[in-house]
Amino acid sequence: MFSNVSSPQRERNNNSLLHVRKSMVQTFCSELYTQHKMACLMIVHA
Repeated sequence: MFSNVSSPQRERNNNSLLHVRKSMVQTFCSELYTQHKMACLMIVHA
């Protein structure tokens, strides 16, 4: 929600962790995507 106000340095520091987190979330949501599309999108972009 506040990703737009995060500093570029902070974004770079979190890039690897966000990539892993998004991969895990996307893998989990892939099975429930059609039923929980909105919830998954909110989690991925939180």
